[in-house]
Amino acid sequence: MKSQFSQLWYRVENLKPRLRAHVRLSRHSYWGRIWYVILDTTSSRVHRFTIAAYMVIGLMDGKRTVGEIWTLACGKLADKAPSQDDIVHLLGQLHNADVLQCEVTPDAAEIFDRYRAHGFAKKIAPLMNPLSVKIPLFDPEQLLFRLLPFARLFFTIAGGFLWLMVVTASMVLAGKHWPELTSNIIDRILTPQNVILLWFVFPCVKILHELGHAFAAKVWGGEVHELGVMFLVFTPVPYVDVSTTSAFRSRFHRMLVASAGMMVELFVASLALLLWVNVEPGIIRTIAYNVIIIAGVSTILFNINPLLRFDGYYIFSDLLELPNLSQRSTKYLLYLTERYLFQVEGLDEPTDSIRERAWLVLYAVAALVYRLIIVVGILFIIAQKSLFLGVIFAIISCISMVVIPVGKGIDYLLSSPRLTKKRQRAITSTGFILAMIVGLVAIVPFPLRTQVEGVVWLPEDSFVRAETDGFGIDLEAVSGATVSKNQPLARNEDPLLLARIAVIKARIDELEARLRAVASDDRVQVGIIKDQLFHQQAALSRAMERIEQLIVKSQADGVFVVAQPEDFAGKFFRQGETLGYVIPHDTPVKVRVIVPQEDVNFVRGQTHNVDVRLARNLDLVLSGPVIREVPLAAEYLPDKILGTEGGGKIAVDPNDDSATKTFSRMFQFDVELPLRWEQVSIGDRIHVRFDHGFEPLLYRWVRLVRQVFLSKLDV
Repeated sequence: MKSQFSQLWYRVENLKPRLRAHVRLSRHSYWGRIWYVILDTTSSRVHRFTIAAYMVIGLMDGKRTVGEIWTLACGKLADKAPSQDDIVHLLGQLHNADVLQCEVTPDAAEIFDRYRAHGFAKKIAPLMNPLSVKIPLFDPEQLLFRLLPFARLFFTIAGGFLWLMVVTASMVLAGKHWPELTSNIIDRILTPQNVILLWFVFPCVKILHELGHAFAAKVWGGEVHELGVMFLVFTPVPYVDVSTTSAFRSRFHRMLVASAGMMVELFVASLALLLWVNVEPGIIRTIAYNVIIIAGVSTILFNINPLLRFDGYYIFSDLLELPNLSQRSTKYLLYLTERYLFQVEGLDEPTDSIRERAWLVLYAVAALVYRLIIVVGILFIIAQKSLFLGVIFAIISCISMVVIPVGKGIDYLLSSPRLTKKRQRAITSTGFILAMIVGLVAIVPFPLRTQVEGVVWLPEDSFVRAETDGFGIDLEAVSGATVSKNQPLARNEDPLLLARIAVIKARIDELEARLRAVASDDRVQVGIIKDQLFHQQAALSRAMERIEQLIVKSQADGVFVVAQPEDFAGKFFRQGETLGYVIPHDTPVKVRVIVPQEDVNFVRGQTHNVDVRLARNLDLVLSGPVIREVPLAAEYLPDKILGTEGGGKIAVDPNDDSATKTFSRMFQFDVELPLRWEQVSIGDRIHVRFDHGFEPLLYRWVRLVRQVFLSKLDV
């Protein structure tokens, strides 16, 4: 049970605290629970307190001592009264926030020193964050106050209606011109000339974004005392501090202030789109396009995303009534660690709401994962353009996301007062967990497998293809009939070919008649006619070969299969087009498998077993050997069913009419199945898993990083 008394009480008992004059109080309600927010108007810092803490703060009038305040609080709050340690902690918080005024004695100052560390850490934290290094410039309060009458016009019903009309019109235009807007977007943006232009356009768009926040805050009575520059991935971005709006009583007003910047950006992007559609190519159209892209990308990836502490985070927090979500989620994870892993006693539950607990844990994990994804993505974009800048960004990111947190964790384990009685357990359990993670990643072998897709594939001589262009006349063999090699299967015709043969024969007759009429001593004329006659006879020979090729014959023994025999007559077939198949009797079923380049070495030299499942019957697991590798890597799939257009996993070029062209070269292998051809259908999708034995996770992660560096950065 938590003690009501504190060993440090004698140091603060006789102090007579009171709040400073520049402090404002406001009452907030979150899911039916009342909280009080203290706003320091000089520093724009906001602090949230419970009803019990607010009642204690309300007793601080500069006349009562801390001891008297605690006695009164115990009388009013009964069982919910704070302990002496709670009072000491509250005084430290207020003192560190510079909102408390009292005659601080030297002994009491020692108690408050540990709370000062938080203030120092907050000041240096932005300098170590490569995503947001903030540099304050000046106080814009007076300037905003003078422009406020003009800005109010945009926060009226008429202003909202105008915004809605412009944005709706631009969305319609965006849908109409979507292919033109998104075609080759990365290369268009990252050209050297456009990057220079972006450096000038980006801050201009963002200053309008920040002014949207600032004026929204002023419209509803807030104050804005800081305007500065934040370096976002080495790019200067203006910012304003509207943290005073956290003290607004209306949740709706707080959400409007948070969303005002994005609304301004969306309005500006809409105007830019209207301009882009209606002007000729040139510098104005290029600037308009950049404005559209800046507003879209920054809004989707950063501003509207609640996992980063930008606009979307504050909207999300107010929408779900979860104030200070980021900091509280981190503290809640620390609480769970201290209570259940380190077994620290006497800890207060940060929240008694199951709903809040779930959100705090979910947000802490999701925000960390998303931030890692964003940092890695930005790192590769930078490194692809400048390896030097990419290395610098990687070092800064490593310091801020690995070195500093690890250093803080070590300092916490070695010196945290809360771990005084459980320090040995905390160090031991932390070391054990780290050892388990290292062992799990670097030592314990896990199954190494390659999972790909394939298609039921016939031998080359089983394809019945048109050897020349022609129209189908009739099938010489019924679909489903057993046929033998060289047996006629289908008959085509080419009316133009028959006419050409007639013309060639007439030309030959003419040349033969001329040859007979020419005098034998006219050697020159005889030579010319004989040469022409030779070419015409060769053309006739080729034409007659094509006549023979119109009779399509089987290349193997088996069962002749045509997909739609009733549609054969009258259908035009180009040379090489498949008419049907001759399914062999005794040969095993083959699967043509597509393997990405990064996995091909394992499939070639480290395959212990191959498991195969038919898409139509996933419960049936088969095993078969790899019997052949197609010699050359190809950019085209053997069947469009393997590509994304056909429901497969391999990305294909959307501009390719065949829907089989991939973005990188793929390797093809043939796997043999212990099935009869009657049990499968040609073109069936097959799931294939190559078993390569076992390997620790660390090895495959290192290999993956190397492959990414080789493919993306050429290093």
